[in-house]
Amino acid sequence: MPVSRFFSDQNSRTDFSHVPAGKGILVDRIGAMAGYRYELLGHQLSGNLIVEPYLVTLLPHAKPYETFQHPGIKFLHLLTGRVAYRYEAKVVS
Repeated sequence: MPVSRFFSDQNSRTDFSHVPAGKGILVDRIGAMAGYRYELLGHQLSGNLIVEPYLVTLLPHAKPYETFQHPGIKFLHLLTGRVAYRYEAKVVS
């Protein structure tokens, strides 16, 4: 039995998403600040976990979005540049 089975809420994977580099779907997000480009990279709708991975690009004229918040899972992978991310009272730079 694979170890991953202990961390899964189902016996088998029921969907799969593959998006080649540069082929994500450009998405207009309601409430998004000007200068933020959202590209949907896939989805995972199996079991009790819903994941929507985005490649978010801040264009040169983008302003800080200090009040943005939403429920759910956050996974940040910074490709280039610098970011300060606040989670409750903790700031990670």
